Amino acid sequence: MFAAAGGQTTADTVSATSSNGQIRITHKSRRHVILAVAWGRIQLEHYEKNVWGKFKLSKADRLEVSGDVLVTREGDIPTFVLISDTKDDAKQVAAAHGEPAISLSVIPLAEGCGTAVGSGISQICSQSGAFP
Repeated sequence: MFAAAGGQTTADTVSATSSNGQIRITHKSRRHVILAVAWGRIQLEHYEKNVWGKFKLSKADRLEVSGDVLVTREGDIPTFVLISDTKDDAKQVAAAHGEPAISLSVIPLAEGCGTAVGSGISQICSQSGAFP
Protein backbone atom coordinates (compact mmCIF):
# COMPACT_ATOMS: atom_id res chain seq x y z
CA MET A 1 0.00 0.00 0.00
CA PHE A 2 1.20 3.53 -0.65
CA ALA A 3 0.41 6.59 1.44
CA ALA A 4 -0.15 10.04 0.00
CA ALA A 5 3.42 11.04 0.82
CA GLY A 6 4.68 8.20 -1.37
CA GLY A 7 6.02 6.01 1.44
CA GLN A 8 5.03 2.39 1.85
CA THR A 9 2.76 1.60 4.77
CA THR A 10 0.77 -1.25 6.29
CA ALA A 11 -0.77 0.96 8.98
CA ASP A 12 -4.47 0.70 9.75
CA THR A 13 -4.77 4.52 10.08
CA VAL A 14 -2.97 6.95 7.76
CA SER A 15 -3.30 10.75 7.47
CA ALA A 16 -2.08 13.20 4.85
CA THR A 17 -2.13 17.00 4.87
CA SER A 18 -2.46 19.24 1.82
CA SER A 19 0.55 21.29 0.71
CA ASN A 20 -1.01 24.51 2.06
CA GLY A 21 -1.61 22.86 5.45
CA GLN A 22 -5.35 23.63 5.52
CA ILE A 23 -6.83 20.20 4.69
CA ARG A 24 -6.15 16.78 6.19
CA ILE A 25 -7.69 13.46 5.20
CA THR A 26 -7.51 10.29 7.27
CA HIS A 27 -8.00 6.77 5.91
CA LYS A 28 -8.77 3.87 8.26
CA SER A 29 -8.97 0.13 7.63
CA ARG A 30 -10.53 -2.02 10.32
CA ARG A 31 -11.59 -5.61 10.96
CA HIS A 32 -14.19 -6.40 13.63
CA VAL A 33 -16.08 -9.32 15.16
CA ILE A 34 -19.30 -8.69 17.04
CA LEU A 35 -21.53 -11.58 18.09
CA ALA A 36 -21.57 -13.87 15.04
CA VAL A 37 -20.46 -11.42 12.32
CA ALA A 38 -16.93 -10.57 11.16
CA TRP A 39 -16.41 -7.69 8.79
CA GLY A 40 -13.80 -5.55 7.13
CA ARG A 41 -14.32 -1.81 6.74
CA ILE A 42 -12.55 1.15 5.14
CA GLN A 43 -13.32 4.78 5.98
CA LEU A 44 -12.16 8.23 4.82
CA GLU A 45 -12.57 11.41 6.89
CA HIS A 46 -12.07 15.02 5.73
CA TYR A 47 -10.78 17.76 8.06
CA GLU A 48 -10.14 21.49 7.63
CA LYS A 49 -8.21 23.82 9.90
CA ASN A 50 -10.41 26.21 11.86
CA VAL A 51 -9.50 29.76 12.91
CA TRP A 52 -7.72 28.42 16.03
CA GLY A 53 -5.47 26.16 13.94
CA LYS A 54 -7.14 22.88 14.93
CA PHE A 55 -8.33 20.32 12.39
CA LYS A 56 -12.09 19.78 12.59
CA LEU A 57 -14.23 17.29 10.66
CA SER A 58 -15.70 19.23 7.72
CA LYS A 59 -17.62 18.63 4.51
CA ALA A 60 -15.80 17.97 1.25
CA ASP A 61 -17.25 18.34 -2.24
CA ARG A 62 -16.75 14.61 -2.90
CA LEU A 63 -15.24 11.70 -0.92
CA GLU A 64 -14.38 8.35 -2.49
CA VAL A 65 -13.14 5.04 -1.03
CA SER A 66 -12.44 1.71 -2.68
CA GLY A 67 -10.71 -1.42 -1.52
CA ASP A 68 -11.17 -5.08 -0.78
CA VAL A 69 -11.78 -7.54 2.01
CA LEU A 70 -10.18 -10.97 1.89
CA VAL A 71 -12.58 -13.76 2.90
CA THR A 72 -11.10 -17.17 3.80
CA ARG A 73 -13.06 -20.22 4.87
CA GLU A 74 -11.68 -23.67 5.54
CA GLY A 75 -11.94 -25.78 2.38
CA ASP A 76 -12.76 -22.78 0.13
CA ILE A 77 -10.55 -20.74 -2.14
CA PRO A 78 -9.72 -17.34 -0.56
CA THR A 79 -11.79 -14.59 -2.21
CA PHE A 80 -11.28 -10.83 -2.44
CA VAL A 81 -14.57 -8.94 -2.11
CA LEU A 82 -14.44 -5.46 -3.66
CA ILE A 83 -15.94 -2.63 -1.59
CA SER A 84 -16.41 1.04 -2.51
CA ASP A 85 -18.55 4.10 -1.89
CA THR A 86 -18.72 7.74 -2.96
CA LYS A 87 -20.47 10.61 -1.19
CA ASP A 88 -20.92 14.22 -2.23
CA ASP A 89 -20.98 17.07 0.30
CA ALA A 90 -19.93 14.74 3.14
CA LYS A 91 -17.55 14.67 6.12
CA GLN A 92 -16.82 10.96 5.86
CA VAL A 93 -17.48 7.93 3.70
CA ALA A 94 -17.11 4.21 4.45
CA ALA A 95 -17.54 0.84 2.77
CA ALA A 96 -17.67 -2.61 4.39
CA HIS A 97 -18.28 -6.33 3.85
CA GLY A 98 -19.42 -8.78 6.52
CA GLU A 99 -19.49 -12.56 6.85
CA PRO A 100 -21.11 -14.86 9.42
CA ALA A 101 -18.20 -15.83 11.71
CA ILE A 102 -16.97 -15.76 15.30
CA SER A 103 -13.29 -15.13 14.47
CA LEU A 104 -11.24 -12.63 12.46
CA SER A 105 -9.55 -15.61 10.75
CA VAL A 106 -12.43 -15.46 8.23
CA ILE A 107 -11.41 -11.88 7.32
CA PRO A 108 -7.61 -11.73 7.60
CA LEU A 109 -7.24 -8.56 5.51
CA ALA A 110 -9.12 -5.32 4.82
CA GLU A 111 -7.40 -2.68 2.71
CA GLY A 112 -8.28 0.31 0.61
CA CYS A 113 -7.59 3.81 -0.64
CA GLY A 114 -9.52 7.03 -0.72
CA THR A 115 -9.47 10.60 -1.92
CA ALA A 116 -11.15 13.91 -1.23
CA VAL A 117 -11.67 15.54 -4.61
CA GLY A 118 -10.23 19.06 -4.66
CA SER A 119 -8.16 18.60 -1.48
CA GLY A 120 -4.81 18.59 -3.25
CA ILE A 121 -4.12 15.08 -1.89
CA SER A 122 -4.17 12.53 -4.69
CA GLN A 123 -4.81 9.33 -2.73
CA ILE A 124 -4.26 7.83 0.72
CA CYS A 125 -4.28 4.12 1.61
CA SER A 126 -4.32 1.87 4.67
CA GLN A 127 -4.47 -1.81 5.55
CA SER A 128 -5.65 -3.90 8.50
CA GLY A 129 -4.38 -7.44 8.87
CA ALA A 130 -2.20 -9.35 6.41
CA PHE A 131 -2.43 -11.83 3.57
CA PRO A 132 -2.25 -15.31 5.13
